Amino acid sequence: MRSLILIGAAMGAGFILLGLAARTPAQAALSNAVIAIGVAIVLLVIILSAIKYFGGPKT
Repeated sequence: MRSLILIGAAMGAGFILLGLAARTPAQAALSNAVIAIGVAIVLLVIILSAIKYFGGPKT
């Protein structure tokens, strides 16, 4: 589970950095969508890890 969290966080950060690398106005329009995807991935990872940590099965 920890490796999946790290992979998801790395994917989200990669999308955000990819979106910040826009050079032309056409790329800038697309980069907003890419940054939004990255933020969504990071938020999803945070939410899923919080559910796993706080609401997971008690063993």
